[in-house]
Amino acid sequence: MELTSGRMAESEAGETSSAWAGRDSSAGDGGDISEAPVKQIPVPRPPSIEEFAIMKPISRGAFGKVYLARKGGKLYAVKVRRAG
Repeated sequence: MELTSGRMAESEAGETSSAWAGRDSSAGDGGDISEAPVKQIPVPRPPSIEEFAIMKPISRGAFGKVYLARKGGKLYAVKVRRAG
């Protein structure tokens, strides 16, 4: 392919357009697709700190603190990291 001032040569441009001229996206190629109902999947949201009841501090480290928390009858360790 030869470029002439940023454009394709006329002969190559004609070849490219004629190669695609016979193609039609609605041509009957056996691809008749019927629309099926879309099944929606619920996306779980991330937990919020307001959902936890902080009970007591467990440990303290260089990067932050760890607390014992309760949510829905289960116990969790919640790490609070220092910003920065």
